[in-house]
Amino acid sequence: MSGPSLNVRPDWCPHQDCQFLRAGAGLICGGELPEPEEHNGGENTHRFCLDTRETGHGIFDLQVNGNDLDWMRFIFDALDGKATSWLSKRAKEWSRYGYDDGDIDNGRD
Repeated sequence: MSGPSLNVRPDWCPHQDCQFLRAGAGLICGGELPEPEEHNGGENTHRFCLDTRETGHGIFDLQVNGNDLDWMRFIFDALDGKATSWLSKRAKEWSRYGYDDGDIDNGRD
């Protein structure tokens, strides 16, 4: 079975400035920003891109930091039923005491 390489920047990726780290499914890639970008009092350190041209859109570019990635893992855990994030593990632990995912404080007002 042959498909797009997971370790080669996709041809469609317009962000040649970031240090490419990984690709997947021919539609997703990620890399490290050349310099951290200040955002909302923190620093974004990585870029996550999706190729949405098939649906009539362009390349979706999301700059993220470690905290953002933790929350993304938490959401992915809900989608696939796994518990890979520390937040999911915390939610599972809290569920034993009658709390649910909605009780986890996301640190935002």
